[in-house]
Amino acid sequence: MATSFTRTESKGEIVLIAPGFEDSVSAESFDPRSWQEKARPVSVGGRGGAWYIQRAESDWVLRHYLRGGLVARISRDLFKFAGENRVRSFMEVRLLDYLTQQGLPVPAPVAAWYAPAGIGFYRARILIERIAGAKTLLEFAGEATDQLLRDAGRVIARFHWAGLDHVDLNINNILVAPGGVYLVDFDKCLIREQGESGLKWQQANLARLRRSVDKELGAWSVSDRESFWQSLVGGYNARA
Repeated sequence: MATSFTRTESKGEIVLIAPGFEDSVSAESFDPRSWQEKARPVSVGGRGGAWYIQRAESDWVLRHYLRGGLVARISRDLFKFAGENRVRSFMEVRLLDYLTQQGLPVPAPVAAWYAPAGIGFYRARILIERIAGAKTLLEFAGEATDQLLRDAGRVIARFHWAGLDHVDLNINNILVAPGGVYLVDFDKCLIREQGESGLKWQQANLARLRRSVDKELGAWSVSDRESFWQSLVGGYNARA
């Protein structure tokens, strides 16, 4: 059953709030300046535009949607509006909710925001719960054991078996926490065929992950990178 989100609108800013956070979130929550010293920029992975939000309860992550590649030279954070159901932050928060309901290890969704920006464009942000004690697999790479890497591979296979096409699978989007391995950053991701393995989109995910391993661990020897990769894919194949 799909979760019933709460939609609010104020001064042209539209917010979609997950159950349980109705009294904690407003449009102002998506402005890092409103958090003052409680907002700290995220310095690892991604394109920037993300902050850790310190709270008395669980901490949050606030992310501003940014473009990459050549198009970013024209517009860093503007996206073409094609209806509210196609707003990227709204799509991602709903996907996170679905994955949570499937029992998959993802950060809990808090809320999504967008605001029109000129004729036919918008800007977007998302709030998610921060996974306590988590580090990216890149940060953890130097001390990652064969067992940990195999566990990460098995987690990726679980997502693939559930039909999740993670279009930006890389070692910055795999988190290692005391509670286990998580995947994050589901912008533009899709649910495809469930209960299948060896599909083209799954292989494309793995190829992207392999490229990130080779790029981010470029200072390692070829044999060390290959050993790292074989442990990951070994866990994946065992689960798949």
